[in-house]
Amino acid sequence: TAAGQLSDPSAAVHEPAAVALLRARESAVAPLVEILKDPNRAAEHAAARQVLLYLNGFAVPPLLGVVESPDPQVRTLAIELLGELGAHEAIPQLLGPLVWPSSPESMRAAAATAIARILGRTPDRQEAIAILERAVREPLERSRNDAPETAAPATVWHWNHKQNESMPVEYDQTGAELAKATRLARDLYLIDPSRADWRRQYLMATLQAAKLRGGVARPLASGDGTAYGVAAYYGPDIVDDLLAHAMAGGYVPAATGAAQILGDIGSPVLLVRGGARPSPLADAAAHPDARLRFAAIEAIMKLETGQAFAGSSAVANGLGYFARSYGVPRALVAHPVSTEAQTLAGLAAALGYDADIATNGRDAFERAVRSPDYDFALVHSHIDRPEFDHLVAQLRRDPRTALMPLGLLAPENELSLVSDFARRTPRAEAFVQPVTEEQMQIRAGDLLDRAGRWHLSAAEREAHATAALDWLLELAARPQRVFDVYAQEPAVASALYTPGLEVRAAAVLAELGTATAQRSLLESADLETQPIQARMAAAGAFARNVARFGLRLSRDEVMHQYDLYNANAGRNGETHDVLSAVLDAIEQKSTTTVGQ
Repeated sequence: TAAGQLSDPSAAVHEPAAVALLRARESAVAPLVEILKDPNRAAEHAAARQVLLYLNGFAVPPLLGVVESPDPQVRTLAIELLGELGAHEAIPQLLGPLVWPSSPESMRAAAATAIARILGRTPDRQEAIAILERAVREPLERSRNDAPETAAPATVWHWNHKQNESMPVEYDQTGAELAKATRLARDLYLIDPSRADWRRQYLMATLQAAKLRGGVARPLASGDGTAYGVAAYYGPDIVDDLLAHAMAGGYVPAATGAAQILGDIGSPVLLVRGGARPSPLADAAAHPDARLRFAAIEAIMKLETGQAFAGSSAVANGLGYFARSYGVPRALVAHPVSTEAQTLAGLAAALGYDADIATNGRDAFERAVRSPDYDFALVHSHIDRPEFDHLVAQLRRDPRTALMPLGLLAPENELSLVSDFARRTPRAEAFVQPVTEEQMQIRAGDLLDRAGRWHLSAAEREAHATAALDWLLELAARPQRVFDVYAQEPAVASALYTPGLEVRAAAVLAELGTATAQRSLLESADLETQPIQARMAAAGAFARNVARFGLRLSRDEVMHQYDLYNANAGRNGETHDVLSAVLDAIEQKSTTTVGQ
């Protein structure tokens, strides 16, 4: 290789080798460092060092990755080279080795010399700490911005323990800033590991960076060396504290990661030890961000507590909320004129959205809080009962709709006033009512941009609904008094008509001993427009419900089933099978009091 030819006595060999390394730019740093850290290759050191210095700025990012090496001698070498290169951007990463109590004297001296070369002086301990705190805090705070990334991807070099060298990792701009902040947060923490605030900040940055890099929609990867592994090492009490501070500070990705970890390493005591005050996990189960809310509910379900705890109602309500998803893009149109609302709904439908219409504020709010599927809402400024500004305030206060993008429609002569209102309202934008498909597409795109990286895809919402129904079935099928599954019956009944969820919904209703559950199952079984698998599932669930709880229908409702069966005679074989199964279930309970 070119690096191995640097010590060749022949100029015809070592000079082209040096040129090749210079052309390789950042990629040349690893083999050159490999030479410099090997005492058996001392004859090559001078040439390798010279090439690194010629590389100048190209050598700095890979050398910053080398500073992450666990080998003190390798780290010291990188520190010396960064000082010789005058790398001003390396200053924050040189401060930890300067002030760590655990730093070997040789490393501390190298850091002091390097910083003095770059700055002209060496900061004292307090100044070093202040610089590190600011270098961590600022990118961490910026990571809360939920706007979609527009800047080009960025590369950060890290020490790869398997390859034993510095290697490049590509991030979006926010991720790159967080990656640098995370290693500085660790440096700060190592100055004094007894400082709870520094440890918390280190773990916050670690989880925030990992979630943003891995994708906010995906669970954290676990295992040694991962962000999950780093946080889990500190135990459930520390992660529980981290969850609380992440929510308070608006670090939603970090909070979501913390909730996931608690579901794996926690115990039911996390939920009850606060007494009448909800635990961080219970608070997270009512959070406006759907992913965090889902992660918290999933964690609580894993903990399998049999003891009541403050905030448990948020879990059951969340399950019902997620179960209502149709798994398709949807939009809500709130307009006082029904014909105008229908026109807007048609424009949205042309873009692939199922649009619901409300002509007053009360109906709009009730629709909005019932469904997790709305990608955005269009609200006309003349809506009333309640009026426009009160409706928007309601939508922003309720956790189920707090993050939903709002398009505030206004007549031309009111646009300026409504625009001022929109500027004071999170995730809202004011514009004149779209009248063409092209205009609607532009406005819908603008509103989805308001949701940023937190927007849930239809597939993700469908996965949430599937899991929610599975959990509701688990809770309904076993004795427990913590979560009120019966209160979620309307949500489950609505899932009987959601493609892919019908069988799960029927299974849940089979476990609920109410007349309304039996009626919901019969309605689905009787409906010929339903898929036959869904109808058969509803009939089977009805039979199980009746066998367990007795027949809860009125005599008129029972006679109606006989009428349906007789009316279908010789007409539809599939319907005959369904109605026969229903009547079999009724007749097997003929000794049970009807309408009880």
